[in-house]
Amino acid sequence: MDGWEEREKVMAKITTKEHQAYMPGSQGPFRCDHCEYFSGTNRCNNKKIVAYAINHKFGLELESAGFAKVDPAGCSDEFKKK
Repeated sequence: MDGWEEREKVMAKITTKEHQAYMPGSQGPFRCDHCEYFSGTNRCNNKKIVAYAINHKFGLELESAGFAKVDPAGCSDEFKKK
């Protein structure tokens, strides 16, 4: 089973109440640093993830203008494979 299939399996088990749009690396095997939106050592430029950072949701913070600071081992619903 590849990482994408594993991600879908885990996400299917999460209820709406438990659901988070961004999860730290401790939540599963999916990695931000394998995503098209990941830049540099810990930056994500996905518009939704940046909006979460602006509003301090899911423990995210702005890294710089247009970038959210993320854990390279973290993952989000906005994941887009490189």
